[in-house]
Amino acid sequence: MTFQPSDDPDGKHTEVIIKQMCVNCGREASSECTGCHKVNYCSVFCQRKDWRDHQHTCCQPGAVVSMQEEVQGGVVEVEKVKA
Repeated sequence: MTFQPSDDPDGKHTEVIIKQMCVNCGREASSECTGCHKVNYCSVFCQRKDWRDHQHTCCQPGAVVSMQEEVQGGVVEVEKVKA
């Protein structure tokens, strides 16, 4: 959720609350990617479901799994790594 200032027609300053949406399902998001902080999720389920696509654009160090590793290893398990 972000707060942005808004100019009221009466000259008053108000804040508009912009709710972030889950990139996987579109519901209201409660968390964001801890690697890049650019995408939002409503649940761990949605975050994990989106990881296969998001890992290629996430700027988290060590997040990208090469296609060769993915094909050779079959299923690749990804762990969260704090930078």
